[in-house]
Amino acid sequence: GADNVPHSCFIASRDGGATWKISPAAIPGTPPTSESAIAELADGSLLLTMRNEARAGTRAWARWDWQGDVLQGKWSAPWLTVPDPTCMASLIRHPHGELIFANPNSTSRRIALTIRSSTDSGKTWSAGRLLDPAGAMYSCMTVLRDGRIGILYESGTEAGLVFARFPLEWVQEGASVTTVPEARTETTGKWGWWPARHAAKVAETRSGSGEVIFLGDSITQGWETTGKAAWEKHFAPRKAANYGFGGDSTQHVLWRVRNGEFDGASPKAIVLLIGTNNARHGDFTPEQIAAGIRAILDALAEKCPRSKVLLLSILPRGADATDAMRQKCEAVNALLPALADAQRVHHLNVNAKLLAADGTLTREIAPDLLHLSPKGYDLLAEALEPKLKELLPP
Repeated sequence: GADNVPHSCFIASRDGGATWKISPAAIPGTPPTSESAIAELADGSLLLTMRNEARAGTRAWARWDWQGDVLQGKWSAPWLTVPDPTCMASLIRHPHGELIFANPNSTSRRIALTIRSSTDSGKTWSAGRLLDPAGAMYSCMTVLRDGRIGILYESGTEAGLVFARFPLEWVQEGASVTTVPEARTETTGKWGWWPARHAAKVAETRSGSGEVIFLGDSITQGWETTGKAAWEKHFAPRKAANYGFGGDSTQHVLWRVRNGEFDGASPKAIVLLIGTNNARHGDFTPEQIAAGIRAILDALAEKCPRSKVLLLSILPRGADATDAMRQKCEAVNALLPALADAQRVHHLNVNAKLLAADGTLTREIAPDLLHLSPKGYDLLAEALEPKLKELLPP
């Protein structure tokens, strides 16, 4: 500004960008502001969120109401709300109408990147969902083709730039992403194989899937490669089918169950192993992860009401019982017996079969302390055999 103090405004054009006009400052006095983000509200007015250069620990906000032609209008009285460590933030309006806001949830440190929602044009905001507890700074959000929200942000760790995706439902109060079905829609890159594998499994189901379906993540998919010998020995004679997808969490399996992979299927049994990726990625509690597993069981009951389900405890990971991820998985495992009724859903914990006598997980069994070796798959198959014989009598 003319006073050599930063003030926030917006510029607008009505001729496709040939000419532009600049608005008055949203806050012509104090506090000084910078690094603003803007969103159009349902009534056409604009909401501006601004970095507060007074270092007050909160964001500055103002609303522009149009009064005729371009830049004819006025700003509302500004207000301060939402913790902020004097940092850039991002703001969008979702096609469903909700405002989505992302910034570090701290008054002094650039940490704890949090996503909030507002349904009253920014007057109030949800408590927010923690996306990244570590250092996180500048961010930019967009709405993806499938309605999920994508965010690119600067991490304070060695990760550098990070891209993450989440459904709108996760941001909304009371929702847990573990129970919200989520697909992977990329056709290139890391997950480019995922849609094609899903389509193949849908086709496999339509042509008559196996009598036993193994459903889960990379550990299940690994029966096709590292565990192939054990699979051929123990499960191929049972006409088993592998519906494991590497990287899947509960929300991905839930989407697959609800979107064709089990339509019309009626296997004698479904072996479900899922949850370790939820423990590794995100800030999910054991209760939320168990809720995601329950949602899968409920979906399977709708799709395959006559099929028995063998629910496996999350397999051990990490070198020993002091490993934080193993502890989280064990906390989930403690909740799983309650999901089984011993009639349609049966629970089985085979973890002791994979561990040494002192509770350690050796690299002979799991080379990366997570995914199984051929010997690990042999042990797992042998541990499953008695229960499968019980569930699948001749």
